[in-house]
Amino acid sequence: MPVSQSALPSGLRRFLTSSGYRTLGDLADKLADPDFRGLESMPGIGPYRARLVKGVLDQFGLLSGPSDLQAAIEKLFPELGHAPLPIQDLQSETCR
Repeated sequence: MPVSQSALPSGLRRFLTSSGYRTLGDLADKLADPDFRGLESMPGIGPYRARLVKGVLDQFGLLSGPSDLQAAIEKLFPELGHAPLPIQDLQSETCR
């Protein structure tokens, strides 16, 4: 979804798009970057605006967090990216 069409306040949308973030995915990628110090470190974005951005990203499932176990495993072991996790195999076996 384009940042300019998101539910964020208009001033924040303008600021983010002028900073080069075209989509919410761009913002999510930047937040996931381990070298990025956080939205709060950007001029003009304080803790309140950062929470708004993170809330919108979370609504769309774009905010990675400690509960995203499968993504963390796939990051460590890229070869498992398209294979089901073993626990999923066990669940499908017990549902038969």
